[in-house]
Amino acid sequence: MNRSQRRRTISTAPLPKARADGRPLYYDINHGGRVACFHCQRSGLQSNYGRREAFMADPANSPDGSGDLHTVCLHHLPDNAVIYDPTTNLCRSKDGQNEWMEDSPDEKAKFTR
Repeated sequence: MNRSQRRRTISTAPLPKARADGRPLYYDINHGGRVACFHCQRSGLQSNYGRREAFMADPANSPDGSGDLHTVCLHHLPDNAVIYDPTTNLCRSKDGQNEWMEDSPDEKAKFTR
């Protein structure tokens, strides 16, 4: 049985939300990375976005509901999205006006931008 066949036989129960407050969670992509937006590609646009222009969606709020990992550009990000930057251990709002740390400080995190 190949991976595709196994996926079809596994129960497709919805994933629990990544955040207790129900807001969708997204992750910053790596420095120097370039990715395409799921929604832009479906619309026929061939754009590549860099860091802080596109974000990886948490599997619980995958754009197509499949639970797969997809990337989404800033334009298609929900207004109530929380963006997590693993290099600094900080979260921020879509507009960048609010920035916070939700857990204890991570000694390995780098606070440079």
